[in-house]
Amino acid sequence: METAFVEIYVDDLKRSVQEWTDGFGFRQVATARCDAGGWASAALRQGRIGLVLTQGFLDEHPAQLYVSLHGTGVAHIALRTPDADAAHAASLAAGARPAPALDSLRGSRAGLCVAAFGDVVHSYVDDATARDVTGVAAALLHDDQTPEAAGPGLTRVDHFAVCLASSRLDAAVAFYRDALGFREIFQEFITVGPQAMRSRVVQSPSGLVTFTIIAPEPDAVPGQIDDFLKQHGGDGIQHVAFASDDAVSAVRTLTDRGVRFLRAPGSYYELLTQRVTPKSAPLPSCASGTC
Repeated sequence: METAFVEIYVDDLKRSVQEWTDGFGFRQVATARCDAGGWASAALRQGRIGLVLTQGFLDEHPAQLYVSLHGTGVAHIALRTPDADAAHAASLAAGARPAPALDSLRGSRAGLCVAAFGDVVHSYVDDATARDVTGVAAALLHDDQTPEAAGPGLTRVDHFAVCLASSRLDAAVAFYRDALGFREIFQEFITVGPQAMRSRVVQSPSGLVTFTIIAPEPDAVPGQIDDFLKQHGGDGIQHVAFASDDAVSAVRTLTDRGVRFLRAPGSYYELLTQRVTPKSAPLPSCASGTC
């Protein structure tokens, strides 16, 4: 299993495409618009990262409903598997709730979707379903995924960070374990002064799809996770992390392109070896607006 593409519902498609292409160095590979259906989309590619940006124009369109509740954000993660029908059937048999088909995956087998958390859904695609897709995502499913020779050098999706209410943390981990066949690879309890949070990491058997699921500690002083849940209007994806073969060069190139990066507090590095071994320690380079 790997991430086929990530769909972001946006409030201004033209502006969002410009931010991802001019700032982050993605190339636009396809566009689609349906005035009758009230939506427009653009497909973007960099390395093995595929993005679909969708704007809804009608109040009842899912993208417009999502943005009205949460603002711009990740609403759909498409997962590529060897057998999409079998994966979908196994998820439903394990208790996952079916989700409606999406405009980005129009086609005869586009309805292989399940509800994940909050208003985020997952879809399953494989080689057969990819051939049937006629929506804007078809360009990503068939596009050659050779990394660009020049540009920032972002290569693939490294992980998704999910923020949930504390009461739903165990259920979310169980969903990925039971319905998607993931395994839990790490957990920790993090304290920052009077603030605290719980973090549990689940990963696909392939090791290519990872979710870091975070919930605030209910008895602690509210912190950044509580702020996200309030601003986002509930559970959702706080950020998407991209991998690079040379993170320092990527950050330098992105900065030159106008991307603003957040600074990690000094305590992150001071306490790092108490939390993880140096070999596996994640070093954050968080672009403003994605972390």
